[in-house]
Formats: sequence, structure tokens, C-alpha cells
Amino acid sequence: VRALSFDEGSRALLTFLDGVCQAKYKDVANSLKYLRQDILLPVLTGLCNRLRPAVYIAAFKQNSDKALAAIGQKNLNAYAVKMAREALRNYGERALKIFLLKAIKLSYDEKGNDATGWPGFEVILWELIMSKR
Repeated sequence: VRALSFDEGSRALLTFLDGVCQAKYKDVANSLKYLRQDILLPVLTGLCNRLRPAVYIAAFKQNSDKALAAIGQKNLNAYAVKMAREALRNYGERALKIFLLKAIKLSYDEKGNDATGWPGFEVILWELIMSKR
């Protein structure tokens, strides 16, 4: 049975996103081996969508719930907000802003002629993770 069973990574994206927010490096690394088999942009988009609320929360500390609602993020579920807060706690506002700026550039490059693909993504990902407070 073991020889015929394998982990096909069906939950790899969710494990990856949570792993980044929670600074669980092993989960991130394990998920990447499955995610690399697909195209990059959905993973990049998913991670940016998970981390963007953290920057809003940091910018509007006193009224973060109102700020999220004002920018159309009021429908975020409690879990997404919890993960955003955890990412903010783990990496800090500055590191998240730097990552998101690099991710925007990477996304633009992926749609043009300067694509760096998974290697480029992993560089900025591990830079973020290594910035852990």
C-alpha cells in the first residue's frame, strides 16, 4: 500500500499560504515541490492576496476593520484576517511592503519578456521568510 500511495499535494496551496503567514519554513518548502509543477501566477496571486490585508492593517492600526471595509476587503473571513495579522507579526510592515513591491514587478515581468519564473519567485519568497523578526 505504501508503495502505491503518494501525497499528490492536493492541499499544497493552502499549506503554502498558511506556512508563509505563520513562518513555518518546512511547510513552505514541502508545498513548493508540488506547486512548482504548475504555473506560477496563481500561486503568486494567492500569496499577494493573503498578505495585502496585512499592509492595510499596519497602515490603519487604530481602524483596521474600517480600513479593510473601505477598500472592499470587508468580506474577508476571520481566518484570512487572522493570517494577515500573523504575517504582520512575523515579518513586520516594511518586509511585507518590500515583498509585495517585488511581487508586483515579478507579476509584470511574468506577463512580458522578462520572466524569471519559479526561481525568481523563490528568491523574493525566501528573502521575506528570512526577514522574520
